[in-house]
Amino acid sequence: MKAKVIIIVLALVLLGVSGFLWFKIDGKNTQIELLNSKLEGVQNKLDQAQREKTKLEDTYKKQIDDLKAQGEIAQTQIEAKLKFSSEIISRGPADYKTVKLTNGETYYGVIKNYSGGVVTLNDIFYIQGFLDFDKASTTMSSFSLIKKGSEPDAISGDQLSINDSSIVSIATLSPASKIYQAIGEYKKYSPGQPAQ
Repeated sequence: MKAKVIIIVLALVLLGVSGFLWFKIDGKNTQIELLNSKLEGVQNKLDQAQREKTKLEDTYKKQIDDLKAQGEIAQTQIEAKLKFSSEIISRGPADYKTVKLTNGETYYGVIKNYSGGVVTLNDIFYIQGFLDFDKASTTMSSFSLIKKGSEPDAISGDQLSINDSSIVSIATLSPASKIYQAIGEYKKYSPGQPAQ
């Protein structure tokens, strides 16, 4: 009987030890599963952070590209204005210019100033009606030149400020042209009379 009790006690001890070991192993497995779950959560956060980083990099790259494009446009506009102002200055401020506008109007005058994208003309003339061209020689046969500011309903006087975005072209009026000669003749008449 003692042997049976010893066997039973040993069996209980083994059963207790195996249960204890099973509990320990099961606890370790639970800890491993918990650690794996935490690692998975950290990996998900890292993946999300990487996606956000890529998205931010793409956004910043697009913003930089947009700023570069805007800078190139601004540089082109500045270069065009510098070219425009240097053309005006290089032609001499006292020379008569032909100024053609986007609305189809053409003025002849002396450029007084070019500043802030605005051209100021003085001593301004324009052609009344249409120019008649001799089809055989392609020269003007007759026209009426009016001094701006001398009209009966003149409001702005003999000065005109024009936004440079409204200007198609500016060219120096040749002293050999009929319009230039008509301006010279006009100065012999009193204001308000058209030069022929």
